[in-house]
Amino acid sequence: MFDLNRLISSLSVYQDERNNSLQLAVKRGGIHAFEEFVIARYFMFIQVYFHKTRRYLDHLLVESIKTILPNSKYPEKVDEYLKWDDDKIIESIKAHAQENNYANQFMNREVMSCVYETRAHGNQETDLQLFQIIKKEVRDKKIAIYEDRASKAAHKIRLEPYDSSSGKGIPILVKHSLKPSSISSESILLKSLINPIEIKRLYVKKEHMSTVTDIIKDKLDTDEREEDD
Repeated sequence: MFDLNRLISSLSVYQDERNNSLQLAVKRGGIHAFEEFVIARYFMFIQVYFHKTRRYLDHLLVESIKTILPNSKYPEKVDEYLKWDDDKIIESIKAHAQENNYANQFMNREVMSCVYETRAHGNQETDLQLFQIIKKEVRDKKIAIYEDRASKAAHKIRLEPYDSSSGKGIPILVKHSLKPSSISSESILLKSLINPIEIKRLYVKKEHMSTVTDIIKDKLDTDEREEDD
């Protein structure tokens, strides 16, 4: 949720008299609305786009589409491409459900269980090392896994100080000041969202949940003891 009307009313134009350039700017009073907009986008990625079940269903959908499309590709001719709308895709997947495992899983919503995921942010090297250890242990048990990686920057806002000569940065219009401020110096929240979201997940079939959970608990317990030492 964010205040769209407030955000739009906060947009303005800054004219740099030195080079007579115009640039989209934000009034200082609208910074909170601007932050709300970016944070709303961030939570959409964390809670919706990168949701563990949605990501797995996306995987099934993509693999199913590869099966039903000629040569696993959409037609290059526009008229033919436009025929592949939602209804045609779903009906085609349904028609292949008996012969294709991905299509069958997708139509019946047979979702593998996410048993482990890394943090969205944090010590990536440590997280990835533990992820690889757990993955190896699970594979050593001859348990089939699906590995997913969700990665995206929450925003592409350039947070460097505003520079009129290059146009870099976002000018923030300050009341009674001829010189604009920069979004980089005005928003701590946006500076904290520079690092991209990076989540890796392991999925297994439901019948292996108990075995894999025990493996993960053991590895996490070992990792915590090593940190305490």
